[in-house]
Amino acid sequence: MSTNPPHQIQVRPTSAHTAECDPIVLRITDSVRLVFKPVLVNNPKSPDASIDGHFVWERKRPSDTWEEISNHRLTNLTSGQGYRLTLKAQEVLDFYAGISSLYELHQQKGVPKRRGTFVNVKDSAIAEFLAKSEPELSRFFNAEREDDAAKLLLNLLGWLAQSSNGTEAVRRLVSTTPERLPQLTALLGLASLKDGIDFLRQNKSNPREEFWQQELSKRSYLFSQVFSYPIVIIGEKAYLGGKLFDYRGGYLSDFVGKVSATDSVILIEIKTPQTRILGSKYREGVYPLSQDVSGAIAQILRYRQTFEQFYHTLRNEREISTADVKCLVIAGNNDELNDVPKKECFEMHRERLRGVTLLTFSELYKKVSQLIQLLEKGASSAAQRRS
Repeated sequence: MSTNPPHQIQVRPTSAHTAECDPIVLRITDSVRLVFKPVLVNNPKSPDASIDGHFVWERKRPSDTWEEISNHRLTNLTSGQGYRLTLKAQEVLDFYAGISSLYELHQQKGVPKRRGTFVNVKDSAIAEFLAKSEPELSRFFNAEREDDAAKLLLNLLGWLAQSSNGTEAVRRLVSTTPERLPQLTALLGLASLKDGIDFLRQNKSNPREEFWQQELSKRSYLFSQVFSYPIVIIGEKAYLGGKLFDYRGGYLSDFVGKVSATDSVILIEIKTPQTRILGSKYREGVYPLSQDVSGAIAQILRYRQTFEQFYHTLRNEREISTADVKCLVIAGNNDELNDVPKKECFEMHRERLRGVTLLTFSELYKKVSQLIQLLEKGASSAAQRRS
């Protein structure tokens, strides 16, 4: 399988029936190059004869652009004079490849009416990937091969997510096969959840708060699993107000989110799976919350108070609401709750918190796991119905 990138063809229409293309570079040094300058043409008398062009030597200017080197025309040669242009084997191959791509472009598109870039994917990894049937694709991914086609697919998904043209490309894909959109959405959601649960499992021993804050910002969809509705993260280390006249003070929440449907704000404070949940035993069977967890709860309640106080100066930047501002603290893991009194004390403390949801990383992991099982069961049932 070729690992060379697909050949790009820049096209600039010059009339209704002609278009210039970027030169095919055959030989190049630091200052001089030999190129073939092709022109796509519509040829009614012989449609397959669709390319004009000429060979030319060019010199590099100080501005790094190229200009033609003036030469005498062959028609000016006198008797006994001649000119030979010798191409090496690789140069002939490059010329053949470039010309073949242009013929294919003309066969598919004719002479383009607008300036643009076209990509020839023939003999490339992406062409081989796109040519696979559904059974072949199934075998391909079940084998988990780390080759060029898999990387190209990942690059394509990355481009769709980030490129300014990605939205339009996805729109066209959806309009072509709208019946497959729910299935595709479910598959992408399931893949995201599996990535999230792998991340939680592999890093449960990491004690660094900064690590968890940074990494969870990349997987903010996990926060939606805590509640029963979608959450959109609208800020990290977000300013909630509280600065004095000399700009001292002020409060920064780890994450600020909002409920998609109502714009109601959710403040999120992240500790680590290694954070202690409970403090030392106070009396027999009695355990207070740890200092870290108590401090995180007090801190996020202070954040909520400050946010509600400064809401009118902050809302100009975002469409947000102070109705029922929620607070979420994620800290610790359930391994610490290794007997009945500890479990009962932990539940008693958090059930009496007003407006604050206290969740362990273990519980977050369990919520995501249960959702994955539910989605996989639904996908399996759907596949059985189709078969």
